[in-house]
Amino acid sequence: MLVPMHFLGFYGILLDNAIEASSLSNEKKIIFEILPVPTFDNSSPVVNITIENSYSNKDVNLDKISEKGFTSKSKDTRFSWIRVMEGIKYLKEI
Repeated sequence: MLVPMHFLGFYGILLDNAIEASSLSNEKKIIFEILPVPTFDNSSPVVNITIENSYSNKDVNLDKISEKGFTSKSKDTRFSWIRVMEGIKYLKEI
């Protein structure tokens, strides 16, 4: 089971990628939002976390970057993205 610490790691990876991509773009923009999501029974707090950033390559192939082993960086950096994708897959299964 994923515990909150795993989520912090995932968001750390995503923020790091957003910072790097936006620093290479002309606009240099990052939006990080944490918003509460109402639930019908109010039993557990739920939040929606959004990360948006500017980037210079407008032709990002979302299917390609989700393939295991793909990286646009050095081979040593691809494992962080793989961890995020595996976490998303796990969450979809529960």
